[in-house]
Amino acid sequence: MKKQIFLSLIAACSLSVAAQDFDTNPTIKIDNKDEDLHFTVGARMMMDAAWYHTDYTPMKSGAKLTDARIRTSMTFQDWYFYADFDFSGGKFTQKNIFLQYSLAPDKYDGISSFKAGYFNDPLGLSRNTSMGSYHFISRAAPAVALCPGRELGLAYRYYNNPFYSNIGVFAENPYNNQISGFQGVAVGGRWLYRPINDGTTAFHIGAAFHYGHLNSGETVDNVKKTVLILGTPMETAVDPTEFVQAILPYANNVYNI
Repeated sequence: MKKQIFLSLIAACSLSVAAQDFDTNPTIKIDNKDEDLHFTVGARMMMDAAWYHTDYTPMKSGAKLTDARIRTSMTFQDWYFYADFDFSGGKFTQKNIFLQYSLAPDKYDGISSFKAGYFNDPLGLSRNTSMGSYHFISRAAPAVALCPGRELGLAYRYYNNPFYSNIGVFAENPYNNQISGFQGVAVGGRWLYRPINDGTTAFHIGAAFHYGHLNSGETVDNVKKTVLILGTPMETAVDPTEFVQAILPYANNVYNI
């Protein structure tokens, strides 16, 4: 029998009908030019609905409040603070919270900055793209499964016209609430070189690397059992069930290149 899946989705209801980057608009801005102090407050809301007509998949149809956030940012001279909080799913969730310090441009017009707090690992570009800037229903499945998300750490970024570099050191568990043992550590980075970038023609070469050491886990018969879980849902924001999943017990080191 011929089996078909009909996907009907997706109305995203937001604060604006037009697609936009919600990390910048809409916002309320307060400026104190005498002190070089700038403060912003913004909000966004997204709702998704899906209907799946099929006879062989357990995917759930329905509607969901997928995003409901309040975000704030403050700039004071060379310092920048950013925080946003999510209220979707019927619970309060911490998102990005970090403090950043930027240095003056060097002789190559390069900009350097240090960032500390809870933010996305620099490995995956897709993970560093705001939900308000999606060009499709969700992130690609490989990025969800393999790229780390938000972590607690310290990062250094440098960029000029031909070169970009972003590297950081992160803790395995941002809340230190593991069952036993001390936290592992992760190092991730992304580098980009653009030998041609004149405004009309561009050519670039890039690389990304991430190393993670898993150290926290459950102690079983005096042996620490670490677990690495890799998984991804289908391309839908309504049903977050991970239909593709791999559970790797006793994994210690993770390399993403």
